[in-house]
Amino acid sequence: MPVPSPPGPLDAVREREMRDAQASRYDRMLGLRLLTPVEVSRLLAPLPAQPGLRVLDVGCGTGRLTLPLLRRRARVVGVDFSQASLRVLRRKAASATVSPWLMQADARRLPLPDGWAQAVVSAQMLEHLPGATACRRALSEMARVLEPGAPLALSAYQRLPGLPVEGRHAGA
Repeated sequence: MPVPSPPGPLDAVREREMRDAQASRYDRMLGLRLLTPVEVSRLLAPLPAQPGLRVLDVGCGTGRLTLPLLRRRARVVGVDFSQASLRVLRRKAASATVSPWLMQADARRLPLPDGWAQAVVSAQMLEHLPGATACRRALSEMARVLEPGAPLALSAYQRLPGLPVEGRHAGA
């Protein structure tokens, strides 16, 4: 199994370019279409379904978690590294009753005050960060903006044999 190379200074640029290039076709990817119904319901299950809940969606992409949260009438802040993904999500969310606040940001430096979020969600984002130190920093930031005792729901994929490696982890 190939082991990812150590992170370098161009990793952030390459990752953003990859996410931007993929944004227009992301929602049509077969694996995600099969995974999304199960993953989304499991990630959102621990969150209170109360209108107005302040939720941070880290790595919101094109809205796999953001849109169901909006249907629950949550107040969602979505951050993503990819401006193209945020444009797709902005178009998709235009008809929602509650509008999300979307911004381009690095998960390692979240632009929210301490304790703002009543819940934090993140799906399949951590594996795209350049190494364990970056993952720890992103998790620390999620904890910082989370209200004490509030739920944090995360997922990361496990690489299956025979499929191409995407992301920085070895698939464990």
